[in-house]
Amino acid sequence: MKRTSRNAYDSLLHALRQGGTLKDQENKQDEPARREDYPDVQFWTRRDWLDRPGQESDTMALDNSGQRGKARASQGINVTMRYIEDENGTVIDGHRATEVRRYARLIWVHMANNGGLPLSWGKADVKLSQNYCREMRQRFPELALCDLDWKADQIATDNYPSWYKNWSETSQKALVKHEQGDSSAALNQKRPNIQPPNEPAAKKLKVTADPSGLANMEVNTSNFQVSTFIND
Repeated sequence: MKRTSRNAYDSLLHALRQGGTLKDQENKQDEPARREDYPDVQFWTRRDWLDRPGQESDTMALDNSGQRGKARASQGINVTMRYIEDENGTVIDGHRATEVRRYARLIWVHMANNGGLPLSWGKADVKLSQNYCREMRQRFPELALCDLDWKADQIATDNYPSWYKNWSETSQKALVKHEQGDSSAALNQKRPNIQPPNEPAAKKLKVTADPSGLANMEVNTSNFQVSTFIND
């Protein structure tokens, strides 16, 4: 059977030439690919990948390279997504794998902004999982070349936990910073200048007695009162 192009634009042209519509093409893209149409793809099922021969030697070769995954991916070396193949059975390179991870993160950001972010990928509901897999297949047609979208799901299983942890920590820091900014703004507001009214100055004691009579002052200790007796 002749294979049709996996490019979205070419597929749309093909549908229009056949008298189809854009809606028909979208529905066709959601139809699962058939393994017999792609005999060169080795890892059609997850079991094919898990039971592949020489997997231990592949892992040891990658571990002994002395380079981290990001460094090797930047050099075009695919480290963790060697189960993703094109229609000819060729494993995608590290640059393509980097784009796959980047686009998956963009989908998760969209989920977060729309209030649909699961705590773990295993807790994602069927709608979130279907939308994610559909977006990934449309962006990267090679992800459609498998059974039950297991390759797109494997990408999420491997990458979502670390992404979710970083996203949660960043969001929490941003929230704390925002709350601290609001508190500082409230404290810096000008407070009303409220002071008690001025009390009248204390009146000076006016002595009306003749200073000469002060010598005859007597103290009545029984009533703790001070009295003066001035001689006429």
